[in-house]
Amino acid sequence: MDEKNFDPYAELHLEGFGPNFTDEEIKKAYRKRALQCHPDKQKGGDKAAAEEAFQRVKKAFEILKDKDAKSALDELLRVRQDRKAKFQQQDAKRRKMVEDLEKRERETEQSMNEEQAARNKLKHELDRIRRATEEARMQQREEAAGFKPMPACQGSNEQLKRTLKLSWERAAGTYDAARLKEIFSEFGEVEDVVLRDGKKKKATALIVMQTSAAAV
Repeated sequence: MDEKNFDPYAELHLEGFGPNFTDEEIKKAYRKRALQCHPDKQKGGDKAAAEEAFQRVKKAFEILKDKDAKSALDELLRVRQDRKAKFQQQDAKRRKMVEDLEKRERETEQSMNEEQAARNKLKHELDRIRRATEEARMQQREEAAGFKPMPACQGSNEQLKRTLKLSWERAAGTYDAARLKEIFSEFGEVEDVVLRDGKKKKATALIVMQTSAAAV
């Protein structure tokens, strides 16, 4: 018999404990269980198991009919019940804390993703504005100098990608290689300047930039 987990109320099939049960109710429950478990009432069953069950019922009744023993038992069961309720409450609080933590983590991750998307969009727009500003500034300077930029030579050769072909009205002024290099150095390092001589009204030149990015 497991003395530690022995519950006299359960042995007599009484649900609960304490002053809920009168002496008469306890006696009635004992008589009913004693008849059910008495070894003489068992036909063809396990006599040893029946005898053990009957002894548990007798012990349960001996405890519950004794005022002091019953009082000590009720106090023990009350402490166990309070401890179980406390553990259940703590478990509920822990589960709630875990759920709240997971929820905050999901909300934080979502907020960070949204912020990153907004940052990427802002960067894209700022880059677009910067490129448009640089292109407008370059066009204004070329127009002021009388240049008419033409598309860069197309080809797979890297040098062609870094080359700008220019033409301007000779009446607008004369530009030598040094002057052209000085002007286009503002947009990046100039590798070479090639002037094309001719008797046409328009003068032409090839500006070879150090990088293809400077030729854009």
